[in-house]
Amino acid sequence: MPIDRRILRIIFIFSILVGFVNIAKSQPVNYPLGKEMSDRTEHFLLSKSPNIHTGFKPIIASQDFKNQVDTALYLLDGRNEFYTKHKNYWLTRKLFFDDFVSVEKKQFKFYVNPLLNVESGQIQDSVNRMLINTRGIEFKGEIGTNVAFYSSFYENYSQFRPYIHQWSLNRLVVPGQGAHKSTAATAQFLDYSMATSYLSYAPTENLKLQLGYGKHFVGEGYRSMLLSDNAFNYPYLRADYQWKDVKYTTVFAEFQDFATKYYFPHTKKHSAFNYLSYNFLDRIELGIFEGAIYQTNDTANYVNKFSADYFVPIIGVRTLAQQKSRNHNILAGANLKIKLTKGGILYAQYASDLQGTERFAWQAGVKFFDVLHGVLPKHKLFFQAEFNKATSSIYTHDSIPYQSWTHYNQELAHPFGTRFDEFVVVARYSYARFYVEHRITKAETPNSNDIYISQSDLAVLFPLPRTVNNTVTTLACILNPRTDMQLFGGIHTRTVTTANATASEPFVFFGIRTCVNNFYYDF
Repeated sequence: MPIDRRILRIIFIFSILVGFVNIAKSQPVNYPLGKEMSDRTEHFLLSKSPNIHTGFKPIIASQDFKNQVDTALYLLDGRNEFYTKHKNYWLTRKLFFDDFVSVEKKQFKFYVNPLLNVESGQIQDSVNRMLINTRGIEFKGEIGTNVAFYSSFYENYSQFRPYIHQWSLNRLVVPGQGAHKSTAATAQFLDYSMATSYLSYAPTENLKLQLGYGKHFVGEGYRSMLLSDNAFNYPYLRADYQWKDVKYTTVFAEFQDFATKYYFPHTKKHSAFNYLSYNFLDRIELGIFEGAIYQTNDTANYVNKFSADYFVPIIGVRTLAQQKSRNHNILAGANLKIKLTKGGILYAQYASDLQGTERFAWQAGVKFFDVLHGVLPKHKLFFQAEFNKATSSIYTHDSIPYQSWTHYNQELAHPFGTRFDEFVVVARYSYARFYVEHRITKAETPNSNDIYISQSDLAVLFPLPRTVNNTVTTLACILNPRTDMQLFGGIHTRTVTTANATASEPFVFFGIRTCVNNFYYDF
């Protein structure tokens, strides 16, 4: 039996067994990665100044702050205010405040919620309407005070805009949402599905273990130059340990890529991430990142034995071991957050590919969660500005294309791949449950963002540089903050400029959706 299957089975059995031991009070649930929900969570943590590290996401809750974060995240203060003016009906609670199904006992909590994204839109001067039809459900709960679980499933049937549709046909996957079943180049609708799950166990207040199938994000920005939630879900084992101002996170994960058609042939690879952070005076958080992708398939797609250093969860060991094996792909870097006020931060990232000195990426940004604090208490203004840059080949592998920093044929870090300059601005004004958001991304990049192609081939195949502008304005009303269910509408204008031509595509959209995840179409 291949060694990875034995280990995964041992981990699974161990997790089930310890799940019924109740010796800590941690309630280790994940806070959603969805941008709007994540911003509410981080704003609370920043304003209340607990010693919480936010560089590695999703943030896992702790008993020390869970109830307070839940109040801010799920807008519970508004619930009490509402019931002082209106009657407390069951239907009102379920539609606007509570989980759809909830069971709360002394040692057991269980919740069920619908997940959906029903969106319709139309490109200007086009008679064709685009449609996203997503139906899903989530189950989550807690056993005792130190075990948490989560599971969700989405079924999708969508007709995307031409640039998303063509990208999906070329890559065989839908951005961030997995492989689609449509293989014909003439197919208009794509059929695809996505599942997410985790089982968390906290044997002590300082140690949290998690076995799951999902995504991670390193950093404070809109993008991440190290590891983001851009690609599809993957199986992982995560361990977090915090001692005073120091926190250490290690993750073991399994990735795969495939060609010609779904899963045939496929190339499996395994990865390991280490993240060490230090919180200085609750004002400066500095994190050191090390990520490694290991070749665990040979050319005939048979599983090879793992390198011994793969199982050593000590930061730096894999970087040293790479000098003996060029089959590994190591990405090292740093993440910095500086607290300016209780509502504002400066942040930065640096990433380096150890295969060459000229392979690096960096990020710098500023983020204010409540610009109007103290001026208009009920009005909130979020503002974020960010610059991202990556040089050629930072996420690629010199000799093995599918050892690139990828999963399910998609970039693990930035959706533009390599060799780009990007500027991002996000402004969001909110009052009560209404908000309007304006987001601009402007990137200069080669006429391809395919990081499987060597940079020398890119110069021949795609010689023209291009500028890609995405401007998205969204008006939304949050119906139920438990899943960030909202009615929304807006306009997305994507403009691509090359030396030969400029093409603009205004797209008007509206619908109803839940926003516990991020899906990036601004590429």
